Amino acid sequence: EARAQEMHYTIRLEGRPSPGRATINMVSKPEDILEGSVINVPVLEKGKIAGPEGAQEVFHWIESGSGAWVGVNNTRNALLWWDKFFSL
Repeated sequence: EARAQEMHYTIRLEGRPSPGRATINMVSKPEDILEGSVINVPVLEKGKIAGPEGAQEVFHWIESGSGAWVGVNNTRNALLWWDKFFSL
């Protein structure tokens, strides 16, 4: 949130974004994956991040969903990617 404010973005937390609206999406289970203009951030518990179980889970999510993906729990990179992509 602090980084978003530095970059002059406003964070709005919503259950589901409106269709056709670009968004940064937190994915903690397959049902969270959105289609369309989305940057997905896989969110894992601390114990799963470094293990092969967590990596396999995230790879399955990426294979089954669309949009762009950033590293696990990396909302900051999602925001930086967003800024770079939409400033073109």
